[in-house]
Amino acid sequence: MPLRRIRDPAIPPVLSGWTCVRDAGIPRFWISVWSDVHQAAASEATRRAHMAHVDKLYRAAERLHGSDCLDGLLARCDFGALEAILTGFVSQLRVEAATEDEDRTRTWMSALQFVTDVLRHAGAGGDDRSADIDRRIERLQRVYADILPNRPPPPPATRALPAAVIEELYDIFNPASPRNPFRTEALRWRNLLVFLLLLRLGLRRGEAASLRIDSFRSEVDLRTDRRVAWITVDCIDGHDPRTEPPALKTERSRRQLPLSADMAALLDRYLLSYRGRSRYPHLLLAQGRRPISLRAFNEVFEVASSALSSQSIATLQRQGKEGVSPHDLRH
Repeated sequence: MPLRRIRDPAIPPVLSGWTCVRDAGIPRFWISVWSDVHQAAASEATRRAHMAHVDKLYRAAERLHGSDCLDGLLARCDFGALEAILTGFVSQLRVEAATEDEDRTRTWMSALQFVTDVLRHAGAGGDDRSADIDRRIERLQRVYADILPNRPPPPPATRALPAAVIEELYDIFNPASPRNPFRTEALRWRNLLVFLLLLRLGLRRGEAASLRIDSFRSEVDLRTDRRVAWITVDCIDGHDPRTEPPALKTERSRRQLPLSADMAALLDRYLLSYRGRSRYPHLLLAQGRRPISLRAFNEVFEVASSALSSQSIATLQRQGKEGVSPHDLRH
């Protein structure tokens, strides 16, 4: 497996995460440096995606030279060999894009950015060699910047959910509605909270799954004598019991969002009556009193989508959708 996750309660969280390894299980050097230095502000999921793309470049170099050579070529700034590898790699991606009908643009852009960033890092000495490396990097970027392994994609499909679908979802997630498909009262109230957090606040799955009980705050505004409430979007420090721990997409995802009076009342009701006790601080729990998984968010909306009317399903199909996903609510 080219990507391996370092994760253990004995390892500090800052040292945990994904790493890219050779067949012998030894971490690759430059991809580890690049991920930690140049991708430090990206989320774990984004860094993992970049690593998977760049690992394909490493393996393409191995096929061309018959050995694990890319780290050495980058360290020596061997531009001739690197250009040959990049040329062969983009040709490989074009074949894959045509035969598998999949977009390989992100793979190519990650690989090209990786090579130029590492070369610039290796040449950051300020001497004559550094100036020569800078000139050759500029040439490399001019040659390859406009090369793409795919034809330009068609215009993006409409992503906003139709108003009629949103109205139906309000009815489906209403705990008192006969259309509500969820089995228990606790699940109905939790899933209503999930629906409104994603729809009204625009949260991603990972952001909602990272919320804690103490993420929710309120106080009385002395100027208006009214209660104001807000929720803090942040990650939980420490060990997470989930197989796929949630993460924020970027550092800017940390933020505070105001809550309407009805959202604050819903949170109060959920915490007092339906969340129950747990040894975990997470706001949203599964039935076993463990934090809700990212997969469970998808399952909630798969069940809700199955309760939509045939008219709403037909409307979604015209947009190329078979149902509603958690991310659809952001649009």
